Amino acid sequence: MKTNVRGKLWVIEGPDLAGKDTVIDTMLEYAHRTDFKVSDVRDFWQRKGRHPSIFEIMEHGTPDLLVMAEPSTVNIGKLIRKEYTASPEKNSTGLIYPASFVANAYAQDRWEMIHTFVSEAREQGVDVLCGRNYLSSLVYQPLHAKFYATRVHESHLPRDYDVHSGDLAREYIMELTGNVVAMSDSNAPDEILITTCSPAELSRRRELRKKQDDSLYEQDDFLEALVHAYRSEFVRNICEKTNTKLSYHYTDGSKDQTIEMARREASRLFKS
Repeated sequence: MKTNVRGKLWVIEGPDLAGKDTVIDTMLEYAHRTDFKVSDVRDFWQRKGRHPSIFEIMEHGTPDLLVMAEPSTVNIGKLIRKEYTASPEKNSTGLIYPASFVANAYAQDRWEMIHTFVSEAREQGVDVLCGRNYLSSLVYQPLHAKFYATRVHESHLPRDYDVHSGDLAREYIMELTGNVVAMSDSNAPDEILITTCSPAELSRRRELRKKQDDSLYEQDDFLEALVHAYRSEFVRNICEKTNTKLSYHYTDGSKDQTIEMARREASRLFKS
């Protein structure tokens, strides 16, 4: 176990249906097989309905790896999943929430996790594997604004929101407190691995999925826009700005091929 070294933060990103969850599950399996001591915060959320304290994470000894996801499934994270990004047919209000509202919610959820347990765990030398981070906000919420512009009184919109085009400036999102903290030198990811594939393949996977997702973000045109946004120069520039290593992993092939890629990456990242 590393002692005097700050823990790494590795983030798995990408459009919905591009294999992100498969990669995380495979990396988690690899960690268990190689006798890493793992603390899965997602299990804690499910059992306790709240964030763990650093003392609860360390209760049975310092873990080698902390596994988590954004948004969380408690507090505001639960609302993001069940209400703010759910289709109006599935949430409790029948509304599509403004992108600025959703961006603020994500930033708050991010801030809570960093200050409740992530930063302190890394200070203790614990590596963190996270599904999504601030980059998702910078990709998803501007597209949310573009695709789902809502009729909200102009005085209620942030100054960077173009009420005519529905654009939500990335600069506005980056200035939200939770994102400022997440992009700071001490909290930014060490590496972001983006899973991606063709829009046609994403559409095919959506059609084959037995359980249809309730999210606003799994429509074909939205998925296509996500693919292009993740491959944009902006993403490369923001990672360079935060000194974050960036890699792309194309998952158009079989699930077995994605699993094999994830094992290779886990072997590279999870070094004792």
